[in-house]
Amino acid sequence: MLDVPLHFSGEVTDGFSGVLTICFGLAALRLRTWLLRHRLTRVKLMLTTAGCYHVEVLVASTAGIKKLRWPPNEYWSYKTPGSPPQTSIHPQRIWPGVDPLRQSHTGVVVSEPSRRVPNTSSELRHWPILKKPTLDPETLSSYRPISNLPFLSKIIEKAVAAQILEHIQSHNLFDKFQSGFRPAHSTETALVRVTNDLLMAAEQGFPSLLILLDLTAAFDTIDHHILLHRLQHQIGLTGLALKWFQSYLTDRTEHVALGNARSNTHLISCGVPQGSVLGPTLFNIYMLPLGQIITKHGISFHSYADDTQLYIRMDNSSPTPTPISLALCLEEIKTWMTENFLQLNTSKTEAILIGTQHQIQSSEISVISILGQHTKLSTSVTNLGIKFDPHLSFEAHIQHLCKISFYHLRNISKLRPFLSLADAEKLVHAFISSRLDYCNALLIGSLVGVSKDCSTFKTVLPGS
Repeated sequence: MLDVPLHFSGEVTDGFSGVLTICFGLAALRLRTWLLRHRLTRVKLMLTTAGCYHVEVLVASTAGIKKLRWPPNEYWSYKTPGSPPQTSIHPQRIWPGVDPLRQSHTGVVVSEPSRRVPNTSSELRHWPILKKPTLDPETLSSYRPISNLPFLSKIIEKAVAAQILEHIQSHNLFDKFQSGFRPAHSTETALVRVTNDLLMAAEQGFPSLLILLDLTAAFDTIDHHILLHRLQHQIGLTGLALKWFQSYLTDRTEHVALGNARSNTHLISCGVPQGSVLGPTLFNIYMLPLGQIITKHGISFHSYADDTQLYIRMDNSSPTPTPISLALCLEEIKTWMTENFLQLNTSKTEAILIGTQHQIQSSEISVISILGQHTKLSTSVTNLGIKFDPHLSFEAHIQHLCKISFYHLRNISKLRPFLSLADAEKLVHAFISSRLDYCNALLIGSLVGVSKDCSTFKTVLPGS
């Protein structure tokens, strides 16, 4: 079980003074000078209930342990701008983990353990952003609500996220086939694994059916009570840490801002903020049972956040186009999502049969049944930004990549006479190199296609 206070830590350097400024306002410079005067080069900062701070520093050395306090006068607490007034807070505990025998001079900033998120971080401002430039701006479903959180809130969330990720990784609590928002994982690692499995199946003589599930507004429909239950029983949070997350999820308000207009403020009853630091991690925790359901039916899968793909080897001798195990798995997935207030969008769920040319031509499957809805097999699907074709040649993806790269290169060339070389390079890296580098590990074996389609591609701009 994890029952620890939430804190910041860092070196007392010029860069660290920025954090001190946020936490202590105008008193940050004096605090930093005081710490350096006492040769305290490492600090750990813990938040209090309403953004107020009471500092006590433990100086440990071979000569003994001495306690100092800051400020060295009658004023014991400092607050962030906009936080409600609060009386002095007495320190209750020193953060465990400082070994006075190994570290001669150590500074530990302590305060009352925090049970609540500061009130200044509880209101969200949503900016509606079009999901794609080609979508109809008059349709509300074309927008994604991006939350604009206070800067202090993001610092708090970053400190919490670092600790909970360390706890989850040390106890191996993440689903091993979830690549979203995890260190050393990415869309590229997810697609490399899926592509490798599909190619191995084709080499062994079996085509594979790949199904891309689509969820509607997944981050916005998360039930807070279910999430807190998972945090307690599957992640192991108790006591102070669990109360902090309960405060983080409850009593939040939101409003929508568009230009100079602003909507009325409403209480948030579900969901995690898109654009927050903790939101993706909390979503991964919420989706933990999904992987167990899919694994139980013997279906291979891989997830990146709310994008889940299932794939299964197909037997041409099967009397039904949809394997029974896959049908049962999809039914249980739908039931689980309904119970957890998630919506599976069957109309946007895609399927494609992947194998060699002979395997695809000899297959009689053209339509499969997904949750009672007949879905026609696609000849090309976009999987995490990469175009998949039935033979995994990626020719369609390479052609699209070259087309859009040439488009941006022509636009940059028109601006080249007005740009310095450094600025031109930045534009090339932003609009072209980034696209060429994205998931390029999948293009191993497709170098012939790359050379053919991009033989005239020039990355050197005129006059550079």
